[in-house]
This record gives sequence, structure tokens and C-alpha cells, in this order.
Amino acid sequence: MNRDARDIYKRGRAPIAQADAAEAINDEKPAASQTDWEILAQQTIDERRKERRVNLRFPVQVSGFSSDGKLFCKNTFTTDISATGCRVELEELVERGDTIGIRLLVKASPDAPVSKPQMFQILWRARKENIWMVGALKLTEDKFWHVDFPEKSPFKAS
Repeated sequence: MNRDARDIYKRGRAPIAQADAAEAINDEKPAASQTDWEILAQQTIDERRKERRVNLRFPVQVSGFSSDGKLFCKNTFTTDISATGCRVELEELVERGDTIGIRLLVKASPDAPVSKPQMFQILWRARKENIWMVGALKLTEDKFWHVDFPEKSPFKAS
């Protein structure tokens, strides 16, 4: 069996025997089923979150300092939210650990006051086409999204 990234991912677990395609042809046995490690890894990550995410697209205003030190204030959207964080689309490059302000651009009700910005810390970023996907953690205890979230996941984060 060839060693590859899957062996590293298993972190010392005993390797699973899988037939090599050439061996399968020579032995005229069907090849062992292949595991989709990318999907499995994503499911593992999803299940290990402390709380569930909700795929809601809210218009928000994000302000902060880009990686080159320039102040920005842009209207954008969330791609998902949780009680303590969100993922937003940004054109600006921000660094992990940076603090940004996020203001919700929708009101809970028509007569509600405009929301005040809340402070978030950048936990991760990833390039997607011509924008950055940014994961941010809310630094305040205030209810921000005007949403009731599902119960916490039964899986514990490590």
C-alpha cells in the first residue's frame, strides 16, 4: 500500500488495507471501495463545532484595518452565522487575530433602532475566487443576529 496524506491524517492509526488498482486488475478482484477523505474530514470538522451554524445571508457593514494598514468600511454579506460568530465575504485582506466591527444592516422590526456595530476577531481566512471568506468570533455577549439558534451540537469541540 502506498503512503500518502491519508496516512498522516489518521495520526498513527493502523492503516486500512486497500487494494491497489493494478493489483485488482491482475487478481481480477473488484477494487476496494475508496473513501472520500475530503468529505469525511469536513463532516468531522462540522460535527466538532461547539455550536451549529445557520446558512443565513445577512447584509452587514464591516469595518477595520486591512493588512496594509488602511481603514476600510464595506457593505457585504454573511454566508453563515452562529450565536458567537459568522463567516463573511470581504474584498479586503485581513489577518488572523485582527479585530473588525460588524454592523447588521437589517432591523429586527421596522420601528427598531439601527443596530450598533459589534466587535469580532478574525479566526481564519480563505481565498475564494476574487474575495476572501473570513471566519470571525463575536467578542461581546450581546445577542446580535435577532435569530433563535438550534440547540448546541451533541459533539464536543476539542
